[in-house]
Amino acid sequence: MRKIVINIIFFLGIAPLLFAQINVAGDAYYEVSVAGYMGRGNDGCGGIDGLKHIKAFNSGENTLFEGREIYYPFLFDYRYDKNDPVGNVEIKKTIRWETWISCDGGPETRWNRYDDVSFCYNNYKEDAGDGLLRTTVNSRPVVQIDLPEDPVGVPIPLYLGDRDQLTITLPDNLSNSHYTWKYKVGSGPDQTVPAAFNGGSILDLKGGDFLSESDYGNNVAVWLEMGCDAGEKLAEGIAIKDGYARAYTEFRDAFGSCGFNPGCWTDALRDFAQNQVSYANEILTPEFIAQYQSRRSNPVVFRYLKTAPTIFDVETET
Repeated sequence: MRKIVINIIFFLGIAPLLFAQINVAGDAYYEVSVAGYMGRGNDGCGGIDGLKHIKAFNSGENTLFEGREIYYPFLFDYRYDKNDPVGNVEIKKTIRWETWISCDGGPETRWNRYDDVSFCYNNYKEDAGDGLLRTTVNSRPVVQIDLPEDPVGVPIPLYLGDRDQLTITLPDNLSNSHYTWKYKVGSGPDQTVPAAFNGGSILDLKGGDFLSESDYGNNVAVWLEMGCDAGEKLAEGIAIKDGYARAYTEFRDAFGSCGFNPGCWTDALRDFAQNQVSYANEILTPEFIAQYQSRRSNPVVFRYLKTAPTIFDVETET
């Protein structure tokens, strides 16, 4: 009787330790943001004037803010999805003003209405009237893909074999125009995932479905391309209003301590004009813009490898 050893090769994928199959999920939604500074007009006065409410309207009426604020930098957000889009935003203010007698002008309600809000939208006004300044009304897609981490928060390296599955699952909350999956191999150009796998909230394909043998050993990044620049404009608007708020607070303190000194007034005004710009520039860093950008999601990055064969020895007797 003879023993025959037969080598049987199965392509079973890279060892599980290397996370050869990638399955991640995340969140996707639209967000309306309203930012600005509620100040006071030159002749404003009293104890009832100021910002009174901010509302966003889709199939319902959604209150982002209600109360009374004056000399107040603000930023309010409201999330929604494609099935119930926000089309209108409303800002309500109350004003009072000095007359030749006293602070008895008004009160009067004033409105700022934005009736053309869309999925990718930005409207900035330096002066929206009645003390409402540096105002941004914005709508943008927001997408965040959750990536695996170890218990102390360190990202876990990912690997994908040519026969292994890459699955990224997002909720179907965005319009189809904002579901374009793209990828990049190494430092190469941005490329679009083949149409057969593209255009939806879930990306589900094998490494070999969109990568080639020449890509083995390279790092690959995959992300969702939304193509909306409104997020960068929102970041700029927030930086401008925060820079203005800081400079104006300093200006009021400086001007109040000047007494009857026209030279001091001039210096305070000059510093106010310069500081609001420099403070905004300090805030508007690449890292700050990245918090709000809406052009693309964070990427899923992995090393692309050829699926390794697994060899089993099978003994038979004759």
